[in-house]
Amino acid sequence: MSAARPAGEAQRPAAPLELYTWYFLRLSGLLLIFLALGHFLLMHVVHSILEVDYAFAARRWAVQLNDGTLVFVDSEQLSPL
Repeated sequence: MSAARPAGEAQRPAAPLELYTWYFLRLSGLLLIFLALGHFLLMHVVHSILEVDYAFAARRWAVQLNDGTLVFVDSEQLSPL
């Protein structure tokens, strides 16, 4: 007979692929939390909500490298459109 697990405790898988998947899901979840908090900080604290409009978004997406890769820069570094 096996010992009972406390409610809410996740069971760790034993197979290598399942174990790597289990770790990936937890790490990517943490990464997404930090990305969401960073986005919220940038869009609602650093920049006033009153200045976020189409022109603001266009300035942020305007810079591209020669191969078409987008570069994210602060809108203060760009001249107005």
